[in-house]
Amino acid sequence: MSSIIFFTHYDSNAQSLGIFDNNSDVGSVSYVGSARFIQDGNEYQITGGGANIWGQKDAFQYLWKKDSGDFSLTTKIRWEGEGKNAHRKAGWMIRQNLAPDSPYADAVIHGNGLTCLQFRKTIGGSTEEIQSPISKPAFLCLERHGEVFSLYIS
Repeated sequence: MSSIIFFTHYDSNAQSLGIFDNNSDVGSVSYVGSARFIQDGNEYQITGGGANIWGQKDAFQYLWKKDSGDFSLTTKIRWEGEGKNAHRKAGWMIRQNLAPDSPYADAVIHGNGLTCLQFRKTIGGSTEEIQSPISKPAFLCLERHGEVFSLYIS
């Protein structure tokens, strides 16, 4: 079991999932994932049992909100538990839909500290990535301007 925590802006109207609309398992997972907003800590806890976000199909727990247009999303990620899967991932993801082979772009930190911008350009296409030379950044940002996605870290 892997857990990740996102720190984000607090919304006083937030429900049990904070600023997000819903959470879903995407693809074939070994056990049902979960997500919750912890108001006192202004953080999100996400637990999932998917294999990966990679290749032609993904399997993971997704906390999501429908939106469109340009954006800038920033988060701080804290992992719970040491010695877990080196390829567990946390970060921001924009998907075309909830299908496991959906086109997407994400800015993620792996369990081993690898930080990258990953993307799938077409339905069922291969995942590509651009790796950062900086490992385990304090903050992670994904921006979209038109059709251009950018990763920023600090």
